[in-house]
Amino acid sequence: MATHPAHRLTLGAADATPPLRKLCSVAVTHTFYLPPLHACADLSVEATPACQALMAQLGIALRQDATGFSLFIPAAKLPALQAYLLDGARVGPDGHLEFWQRLTFSLRLNNPDFVGFTSLPLDLVTSGRNLYASNADAHYTDQGLLLSAGAAMLGDALLRVTGPELPVTLPEDVAAVQVKDISGAVVLPAPGAKPIYISPPPYRQALLDLGSLPHGRYRIVALTDAGRACGVGGYPRDVLYTPQQSGALVLLDLFFTRPTRGSAGQYLFERPDSPPAGVGGQPLDLPYLLPFIARLTQWRYFVISQDPGTRLADLRIDGEGVTFSGPGKPVPLPSGHSAVVFTADRLLPLQHKPTLLFKLHGKRLHSDSHENHVRISRLPAASSTPVWPDGELPPVSGVSEIFVYV
Repeated sequence: MATHPAHRLTLGAADATPPLRKLCSVAVTHTFYLPPLHACADLSVEATPACQALMAQLGIALRQDATGFSLFIPAAKLPALQAYLLDGARVGPDGHLEFWQRLTFSLRLNNPDFVGFTSLPLDLVTSGRNLYASNADAHYTDQGLLLSAGAAMLGDALLRVTGPELPVTLPEDVAAVQVKDISGAVVLPAPGAKPIYISPPPYRQALLDLGSLPHGRYRIVALTDAGRACGVGGYPRDVLYTPQQSGALVLLDLFFTRPTRGSAGQYLFERPDSPPAGVGGQPLDLPYLLPFIARLTQWRYFVISQDPGTRLADLRIDGEGVTFSGPGKPVPLPSGHSAVVFTADRLLPLQHKPTLLFKLHGKRLHSDSHENHVRISRLPAASSTPVWPDGELPPVSGVSEIFVYV
């Protein structure tokens, strides 16, 4: 990922306010890459169109970094940003102000193999489902300040992706359908607009026009005649309305401040209605991490003799902390050769630079009863691709086949 500095950061006198203040940084990490940083340059960022317009209005600059991005704002623009937050606040059910203003970014893949070596469903097609992340889920761990709800971005963060038109099929007892934004406010139908048309039985379909809305996460709610939310037929359901970009994987919301007083998460600013002494209006410059973990696969070594006049015997694979079952009966291969197969006793992580060390020992028996030692001091590690599905393994796992010719 190339670095594109948006501004040169120049500080004034020692007691002066820097002309640019850093709002936050977001760094992508992945255990597929080397510790301790696990730095991952496989994603690039782009603000959504509505976010680009808001950033221009507020004077916020985005700098793409080697493994993520950073946001900056001129110090002189901070009062205007605070005014924007207060002007856009609304009174919540508890009588306190709510602040739902946010910046929304789309993160796209630079590496086509990313899904293959990441702990995500093997059948993931990014044009159909994307991950959703938000600093409303941000929390501190030993790793740092994570944007994921748990220890990493996993399959439970995947949501269906849609463009501006979303057709839906509704259960029979549904009388109305609504679209709510991340705050829970109804945005479709728009205030004062007619209800969304639902076709008569037997089809019971509606076409939701999201084109007037900013890209983001939305909830589709089906209502009964009594006005109650329907809990069948997959409702309510959340979708991601995203820019139609090739390779998009993550939609990321960064809220400026805590939306409600009870909201969890870590934000760019303290709430402007009740900031702690000495902190009001100043960015917190939080170092967010967007973490991914490597896919665990079942490693299977296929050991193949290159000498048709010989037979392999007493083969074994040794490795610290891992044992291998096998060999069993030779397995025929499409090439016409046969292989003896060793299978690891536990799932192993895929690695960019392998640290797992396995050794092969055995004998090669010749037809004249002569024998040679077979020894490979470092067997090749599993490749990041392909990973083959296996119904007996977890859906985010699979089989890594490694062919060794001796």
